[in-house]
Amino acid sequence: MISGNLENFGLIDVLGVILKDSKSCILVIEPAENKRYVAIYFKEGKPVFIREVSKSFLIYLDLDFESILRKEGITKDKLIANIVEKLPTVLSVKKGRFSVTSGFIKIPDDIISPVDTEKLIMYLSRNLSEEEVSRKITYENLIYEKVENYKEKAQISSLNQDEEEILSLIDGIKTIFDIESKITLDKLLKSGKIVDSNEIKNIKLLTRRALYGFLTAGIIKLPLKLKKNETIFDRIIQLLENRPKKSEV
Repeated sequence: MISGNLENFGLIDVLGVILKDSKSCILVIEPAENKRYVAIYFKEGKPVFIREVSKSFLIYLDLDFESILRKEGITKDKLIANIVEKLPTVLSVKKGRFSVTSGFIKIPDDIISPVDTEKLIMYLSRNLSEEEVSRKITYENLIYEKVENYKEKAQISSLNQDEEEILSLIDGIKTIFDIESKITLDKLLKSGKIVDSNEIKNIKLLTRRALYGFLTAGIIKLPLKLKKNETIFDRIIQLLENRPKKSEV
């Protein structure tokens, strides 16, 4: 069981843990400004059903998923409507306590999630504050690299145009500072106008929000540590040598 405070470990991070482990579990949230508990049922890391109860122990009295649906007056074909109706409220919760309990209830094989958790993670990342971003993006000299199946994960995550541009700049060599500088330079060249301090601040926040989402959704990762006696220049040369060569005409 995992539990904590959403002010210290945000909902985006909770979803990241559930996604990474492909957990079939129940995420229970006790919003600070609401006396009712919210239970989100996950099947293999994806949300399938959301319900509200007045007491937390009521969530754990029901061991059969289909009996829960009957009690809530919901049929399987209405699960999509349930997620659409209740998910926005869940995603807006910033304060309160949470707990994740695995292996408590078995969800039938014919129950399919209408939404990918990666999309929820990227949605939440776009609304992170500077303080929240700084939890994971600690300093500007960090370097990231794409995971092997990043294209598939990026497609599932429904990245916007800015996020796709940022992802294209991640190569295992560029630092966060390099990426932000490249985006700033491109903006200058396109507009022909000087990029002021507010725009630079916005670019920085936009970039780091995206990186936070990429990391949490499993699209990028920190590179392996340098081998003993290996320098960053050795790593760059190795990357260059491993790049596919252009075919000769």
